[in-house]
Amino acid sequence: MSGKQGFHFRPQLLVLRAGLVEEGAAFGGLASCFFEGETCGTVFKLWRSRGGEWNESVIYDFPPGARQGASPFAGLTFGRGGDIFGTTSLGGILDDQDVYGTGTVFELTPEHGSWVQSILFEFPHGRDGAHPNAPVTLDASDDLFVTASFGGEEDVGSIIELFR
Repeated sequence: MSGKQGFHFRPQLLVLRAGLVEEGAAFGGLASCFFEGETCGTVFKLWRSRGGEWNESVIYDFPPGARQGASPFAGLTFGRGGDIFGTTSLGGILDDQDVYGTGTVFELTPEHGSWVQSILFEFPHGRDGAHPNAPVTLDASDDLFVTASFGGEEDVGSIIELFR
């Protein structure tokens, strides 16, 4: 994968089925996605060909500007219905307090051969947390749990639940 397609990978891979894995790359293109129009990260898949070689393709690029999230550092979570859930450590709400944003929770849904992103939550400044750094956890009711590096009473981290 070239720098234009992503770099700064995390070691978590999401195994969908034998020979097919998906992962997020924190930065695609350049880290300058906020100001210079580069992609803000990627979700890609790897699969083995019949000859045993690995192939890759990008299934989603986070668009420039970071409103849809940036830097998907954490691993991805595969939902029962085929959707993919994840977090971005930056992006979302952009304002004078934090021009890089404090992160998002997103869902990728397969539609007609491509993937469509929905933002499920944008981390505000304050007790709800900021800068998530771990994969989404789904419970038996498909409610989502997310941890963040900041937030909570002492600003040392938070856990939030998003109800479906």
